[in-house]
This record gives sequence, C-alpha cells and structure tokens, in this order.
Amino acid sequence: MVNVVLPYIDSARGGVKRLGALIAKYGSAAGNSVLFSDKDEIWYMEIVTGHHWVAQRIPDDAYAIAANRVSIQEVDFTSDDFMWSAGIQDFVAKNKLNPDLEAGTSAISSAPSLNRTATTTLPVSGMGKRS
Repeated sequence: MVNVVLPYIDSARGGVKRLGALIAKYGSAAGNSVLFSDKDEIWYMEIVTGHHWVAQRIPDDAYAIAANRVSIQEVDFTSDDFMWSAGIQDFVAKNKLNPDLEAGTSAISSAPSLNRTATTTLPVSGMGKRS
C-alpha cells in the first residue's frame, strides 16, 4: 500500500477512492481494514475478499475500535459519510448476507429499482462518542 496508494493521494478520502479502485480492478485475496487520516477527516475502510469494500468516515466527535473483525455495522447509501464498491448492494442481496433483510426488519439499498431503505446492518466491533 505504501507504494501503490500513498504516493498518489493527498487526502484520507482520496486514499479510500484510490485503494477502492485498485480493489475493483485487482481484487483482494484476504479481508483487511485500513484507516486513512488527514488533518480534516478519518476514514475506516473494510475490505472483504474479492472486489468489495465499504468505508465510513469517523465523525469528529467519535472514535472507533476495530478488533480484528468486521466493524462497520450499518451503511447509509444516501450519506456522504460512506463509500462502497460498485455492486456491493446486489452482492449482499444475491448472497443473502443481510440477516435483518431476511427477517424483514432492514434493507440494503436506496436504489429505487430494489424498493428498499438506505441501510444495511453488519456486525460491529465498536464505535462511540467522545466524552
């Protein structure tokens, strides 16, 4: 990552976009998480195997704890505080990876053709407000 991402970016948001483009093109053999930080923002990115990923901007008044597991609990596909790989909503639906959707309590997409709400629920490790 030091050679293929950092020389090409000037912001945390740019880091997520650059690494996301590389994952879209080449894929990832293993799941990982990456934090990108600059003077204005902190982004937490989760990479699953294959070509999919999600990222969440850590709010200024919050912190995150990522304990070696998937940590992003919900993805709001209508918010500028989230980024994601193309096709991830369809991938989750096709492979029935959202247990809340199966139970009829949540949904995964804001896409009008899917007739669903804007969030998906994933396991969370930890995020909280600063005191």
